[in-house]
Amino acid sequence: MVVPSKDNRRYTTRIVDENGNPLTDLYGTDLGDGIILGSGDPADGNPLDTPVEDLSLGVELTVRRVAGNNRWVVIAVHAAKADNTP
Repeated sequence: MVVPSKDNRRYTTRIVDENGNPLTDLYGTDLGDGIILGSGDPADGNPLDTPVEDLSLGVELTVRRVAGNNRWVVIAVHAAKADNTP
């Protein structure tokens, strides 16, 4: 899933192990074509930007239910508050 970001700027791509644990040792790895490994959270920005800034628009996602042996989920999407408009 891709979450919108400020000015459609790129942010990191989340990387985890088979159990869903963040692989922080790989954060910052450049895979080319603008793909940088990290948290995948627009609020953490892009480590290639100077300074690194929050690229989030205030959209929140909440996992409501996990099923099918972790093959599918129900997600709630909460729109950004009016004060977070670009």
